[in-house]
Amino acid sequence: PADGSHIILLASTPLDAPPHIPVQLKIKADLDYYYFYFSSTEYKFSLLHGPVDATFLSTRTAGGFVGCTFALYATSMGKLSTNIAVYNWFEYVGEDEEYGTHTTG
Repeated sequence: PADGSHIILLASTPLDAPPHIPVQLKIKADLDYYYFYFSSTEYKFSLLHGPVDATFLSTRTAGGFVGCTFALYATSMGKLSTNIAVYNWFEYVGEDEEYGTHTTG
């Protein structure tokens, strides 16, 4: 969540993997809650954080809000850093009966 002036870090964890090992991220939206997962080994995900209450993202609560956007984003939280983030794959799998789609990019 953000209030327009700063970002609130929900969770972080050190990775027990060499820097060149790819990391996979996964978000599971389950009604009013989100769950955040990561993996540095193929298809073996660990829960990073969740459940996170997402009821404030509903149209009913936000008064006209029309949906969430999921995207890849990297930040050094305003501090100088020599770290890099490289994204070479993104996949969205929707399981919603009405709006579910599958997109890879």
